[in-house]
Amino acid sequence: MKKLPALCFVISIIFSTALSAQGWYPYKDDPVLTDRQKAELDAAMPARASVAPAKKRRVLVFSRTSDFRHYQGIVVAKYVIEKTGAQTGAWETVVSDDLANFEPAALRRFDCVVMNNTTGRPFAEPQPELKKMPAEKQAEILARDARLRENLLAYVREGGAVFGIHAGGDTYRNRNAGEYFAGYVDMIGGNFVGHPWTARETSVVVVEDPVSPVTRGLWPAGEFTARNEMYMFGDAFDRNKLRVLMALDLARCAPRPNARADGDCALVWIKNYGKGRVAYSAFGHDIALYLMPEIQELHTRLLQFACGDLAADTTSIPKPKPPARPAFITDEKPFFPAPTEAQICALENCDYGPADKDAIDTLVFATYGHNGDAAFCAAMEDFLLRELESGRGTSRYRTLLAHLVEAVGVQKQAERLGALAKAEKDEAVRSHLAEAAAHWKRVPSGKDKDRAIPSAMPDNARELGNVIGWLAANVWAPLPGWLTFDALDDTMKPRLAYALAERNEDIGSVKKLAPKTPELALAIGYAVWKRGGAAGDLSRLLSFAPLLDKKQAAQMAVYLASSAVPGRADLYAAALGAGNPDEAALAGAALALMDLSDFSKKFLAGYDNAPADEKRAMLKVCESLADDTVFAELMRRLPGEKDAALRGAMQRALTRISQALFTAPMFNATTAAYEKSDAAIRAFCLRFAVLQGDADAVRFCQRAFDDGLRSDAIRTLGGWKNQTAFDALLAMAKASADGRDKMLAQVSLANVMSRAGVRADVLEYVLKNAVRPEEKDVALKAAADFPDKKIADWLAANGYDKQAETVRENLKKKKK
Repeated sequence: MKKLPALCFVISIIFSTALSAQGWYPYKDDPVLTDRQKAELDAAMPARASVAPAKKRRVLVFSRTSDFRHYQGIVVAKYVIEKTGAQTGAWETVVSDDLANFEPAALRRFDCVVMNNTTGRPFAEPQPELKKMPAEKQAEILARDARLRENLLAYVREGGAVFGIHAGGDTYRNRNAGEYFAGYVDMIGGNFVGHPWTARETSVVVVEDPVSPVTRGLWPAGEFTARNEMYMFGDAFDRNKLRVLMALDLARCAPRPNARADGDCALVWIKNYGKGRVAYSAFGHDIALYLMPEIQELHTRLLQFACGDLAADTTSIPKPKPPARPAFITDEKPFFPAPTEAQICALENCDYGPADKDAIDTLVFATYGHNGDAAFCAAMEDFLLRELESGRGTSRYRTLLAHLVEAVGVQKQAERLGALAKAEKDEAVRSHLAEAAAHWKRVPSGKDKDRAIPSAMPDNARELGNVIGWLAANVWAPLPGWLTFDALDDTMKPRLAYALAERNEDIGSVKKLAPKTPELALAIGYAVWKRGGAAGDLSRLLSFAPLLDKKQAAQMAVYLASSAVPGRADLYAAALGAGNPDEAALAGAALALMDLSDFSKKFLAGYDNAPADEKRAMLKVCESLADDTVFAELMRRLPGEKDAALRGAMQRALTRISQALFTAPMFNATTAAYEKSDAAIRAFCLRFAVLQGDADAVRFCQRAFDDGLRSDAIRTLGGWKNQTAFDALLAMAKASADGRDKMLAQVSLANVMSRAGVRADVLEYVLKNAVRPEEKDVALKAAADFPDKKIADWLAANGYDKQAETVRENLKKKKK
């Protein structure tokens, strides 16, 4: 079984490189589903919602790409989500790539955004197109991309939701540099690094959480086999920050030299992000898995979880212990015997039924297992092309034949294959034939796949880079004696550092390097993360901070945070106060990615008995620790702090932490501190209610209003982003004898309407009672921005005819 993993790995690397270089762009038009495909998808579609929606839900399906485009996967997901929502009543679907939907006011109209196979920077343009534009235009587009990306993250943090499908996890990644935007990755849950297990082979998927309402009852056996691009996520994936529902069983999948060393290849998960919810499924590369009723039901449940209707625990669970390695998997022979022509012909009348599925999967996998046998491949190529030329069999059979051509590769008959592909009318058959031609033009067959390592270092830089890359992928090959760091220039040293780490070689020579470029600094960081190191190695990585730009520092922070060195949190905390701003920023970024609950308790254990100077230093460190345990510990101490300077430092730290995250335990700590505080601290505590933004937070504001913090409570409610504040503000406005408080309550009502939409009784109160005309104008504009039939009717009935007509016109535009 030695040839299969190495071969597939090489193919995937070469093919993905070619795609990123040119093959994925310019885009062609998305395909149109055939009536047969629609009928097959309909047959697998849920008849009813998993739970009744709590209210009318609205979902945005967004499929814009700036990198590789999954044409079929995108089209199928659009069709399935829209039709499932309509026939189950679970949601209303808006299928749109209009970037205007990602402005804050527009985003608030959706209960969930589906990132449907988005790739690259979906709010920008494809890189080849972008590079052709003037520098000023490029800057404008990239600024727009950054702004809309931040809008999406803020929307989720504030209570929205995202459901990522397949390449929704391959978004905001620099394909060539291996970098990613940490904010999106943190929200979605992981950084895509490849799909070593391709759609052309069978993998085993296990249900790690069979009791979750998302997966319960779907696969009674707890596992199933599937053919899909099985995504793998890199160092930013942390199962402690999410709940993995389904994952690959690596013991029963084809071995891959580049698979995660810890075997943790999650495929489906759910998590919280701020106040919002995130669901992710790696399934959805093409139509294949959507033909399984279980997969469509799974995606329906994930979407209902994201919308807030299906309650599911997002607490992390440990990875189950893997089962014993099956006896049939060995390193000495393929998984299956070589397929025969008779076995293939027996499927001439096959369809999509489950009776044929195992036989089809076995044939495909067995063919890949023997594609290093030149004689077998040549004979099989001739047979498969003859079968395709005959026109025999069902559409599924012809698709199978084309898939097997892809598996054996083009040996000698490329022209014959090209003619077949050109004449073929079935899109699935044609696409497999086209992929066969594309793959195997670039990959030699048979024994030629083995590279002869030159006896001396190549003078050509490209050839040298190819040799180092090949050695990284083929760990069995010995390293040539001439390949040393001393013999390489600064452009090649990073490649060798990565190769040594990938091969699990000794990295002592890597650790001793003194980088002058950010590329080498990151390569050293990768090697230390991959192969392990000591505290001194982490200190050296911190010292590289001045070499790194913002994106490079984010990548280095991931290596630092993911290190297994004990006590690394203490090391990074010490760097925060050491006086070097670059190192402090990098250390803070690493700490922000880590679970610091145990560290923070230990860190603050000596606070109470520390001298004032040490307390100030500790509080400065706390500002960089985005951790709810730190927040709770500081909030617990705040009421008793008498030193004005320390109290101010504590408040700054609490505010900074809340800007990064705000959780239910943080809100509970805030309300507890309020009970023990004087008026000044109570007013400070009240500010955090808007971050919670729910009914409990409204009651907290009402309590403060009753306690005499009337203006503070009204101002706080005025920052609300949903309509739960309306009743309290309306009551406060009506109860306020003080003219200033009354006007302040009216201003707050208008502000909430501008963000959350209009309610008829609130609109009526403001229009009839507002002290200033400005609040009336804001209320009427909000009515137009959030059009609703009831509001239009109320305006018409109360003499606001022009405004009512505007609302009705906007309502028509919204429906379109």
